[in-house]
Amino acid sequence: MSATPKTSREQFKTGFGVLMTMVGAAVGLGNLWRFPYMVGMFGGGAFVFCYLIIIVLVGLPIMMVEWAAGRSSRRGPLGFFKASGIKGGKFFGWLNTLGLVMSLSVYSVVIGWAVYYAVASVSGQLKGQSASELFNSTLLGSPVAQYVTTAIVVILVSACCMFGLQKGLERLSKYGMPILFVIMIVIAVRVITLDGALEGLSFYLVPDFSKITPDVVLAGMGQAFFSLCLGGTFMVILGSYMRDSDNLMKTSVKTAIGDTCAGLLAGFMILPAAYAFGIQVDSGPNLMFITVPEIFKQIPGGLILCFLFFVLVIIAAYLSDASGYEVIIATMVDEFKMERKKSVIIFAVVQLLLAIPAVLSLNYLLAVDQLFGSTLQPICSMLVLIAYLFTLPKLEALKELNKGSDKPTFPNWLYYWTKFGVPVCIILVFGLGLKDFLAMIL
Repeated sequence: MSATPKTSREQFKTGFGVLMTMVGAAVGLGNLWRFPYMVGMFGGGAFVFCYLIIIVLVGLPIMMVEWAAGRSSRRGPLGFFKASGIKGGKFFGWLNTLGLVMSLSVYSVVIGWAVYYAVASVSGQLKGQSASELFNSTLLGSPVAQYVTTAIVVILVSACCMFGLQKGLERLSKYGMPILFVIMIVIAVRVITLDGALEGLSFYLVPDFSKITPDVVLAGMGQAFFSLCLGGTFMVILGSYMRDSDNLMKTSVKTAIGDTCAGLLAGFMILPAAYAFGIQVDSGPNLMFITVPEIFKQIPGGLILCFLFFVLVIIAAYLSDASGYEVIIATMVDEFKMERKKSVIIFAVVQLLLAIPAVLSLNYLLAVDQLFGSTLQPICSMLVLIAYLFTLPKLEALKELNKGSDKPTFPNWLYYWTKFGVPVCIILVFGLGLKDFLAMIL
């Protein structure tokens, strides 16, 4: 890998800021929207059991390699692939970058839905009609309403990115993530005290091993990629801001714990309540925007809980969205020597334009998310593994992975598992995502 100047790049200010930013990037719609409905669709505790094992065996090693790739090159995905010397590196870098641009264009729309629901919870609009009516008639039936909330999200995320790393993303994450966990705990405690919630807790926490099938395992693996924001984008750019003194192993373990706790708390907020009121938990992607509001409406003071729920969704998704913006903006600054403020404005305009077809067609939104999010993420992670572990000599790769620690934290067995075993797992996930995408469009 060619040498890259490291002196002028902004770096994280504190260890706590590093951790909160990493957790903030990982915790998003993957935890609050996707995790509960995946648990409901794929066997409850059996899915949770598989997911936790996959986080340890696959998620942590990939996360560390993506951070090492960013820190060693001090660049985002495009700069890293170009510096790696891998054949086709520039193409792979553009693939990762453009894929993220498309994913962010629909991600902001979904965050806009959460903004609308938060307002509807306290304005009385949600009380006067069902959540499905609100979603279908007001949101899907009114592209203008969707676009207004999307524009609000784009503007607020862009405002964060204007301030750079320490004064923008790191500062917001240091305050936003603790607030998010407090709100989640408050809602979870209220929900698990409902009459009938015990059955939901049993479904959620007690694995039925007979339900563990190849589909459940692969679904858990796909969720791990989605939840931890793996895919050669978020974690590569955040790794490029890490200090040499940051211990990758310790930070990855803490990040995974924080991210997993957020997902588990999301399950505590939703699944026991669904059982308490006899609502199906396998309703899929509709669970957060249609099922959850109807659950909260049946709880005394539930609209306040509903408001708090969508506030925490906004906080989590906002911080994750800001990390995604940072990938693109930093790439524009690094590769095209543009000023940060100019880069932010240009990218905001691009996102507002790309959001137009997403607010006009739900099928388009879902297809873009499936192709550029779930399907492309694993394959881009594998490209990072190949570019880092197969082009660098072993000792050089391990030196970066072990940096920040007095003794090696990335042993030989983990190196070989990450280099040869993890790519096999990724291929399986990619195959599942491709199958789902083809089933959607055919």
